[in-house]
Amino acid sequence: MFYFAKKYDRVKEAMIFTLICGFSLMLVTCIVLFVLAENIMTAFVSGDAAVVSIGCRAIRYQCIAMPFLSLNVISNMSFQSTKKKFKATILSCCRQGIFFIPFIFVLPMIFKLNGIEMTQALSDFCTFLFTIPFFIGFVKELNKKIKESNNELI
Repeated sequence: MFYFAKKYDRVKEAMIFTLICGFSLMLVTCIVLFVLAENIMTAFVSGDAAVVSIGCRAIRYQCIAMPFLSLNVISNMSFQSTKKKFKATILSCCRQGIFFIPFIFVLPMIFKLNGIEMTQALSDFCTFLFTIPFFIGFVKELNKKIKESNNELI
């Protein structure tokens, strides 16, 4: 809404605010989940220590990567809402396709069960790293448009 209304400063402000809130909320949630992983697994699977152990590791791997998903989601939604279809599509494909598929084949061969457990977390983190230049580029574009709109007012 703000983007096409040429209120680029509001777009940037909303993106940064959402990124900070999303990262903070995910970080707190992940700390709680990391600490309580065994209790969570035991609530669903009691009596099988091996399954609880595997589940705890999987939860903890995912907790390490989850706060970084904030940037991926915000960037993807921003590109979709500003009609940057190609960028939005590429970022959408990263998490469950471009990174996940090769990792699910390769990591178990190297790390066995741990490879399966860490696949999604590693895919999420690689998607985060891949998203950084897209996000920075979009912020630079917004800064340029903010500067241009400020010059028009003068």
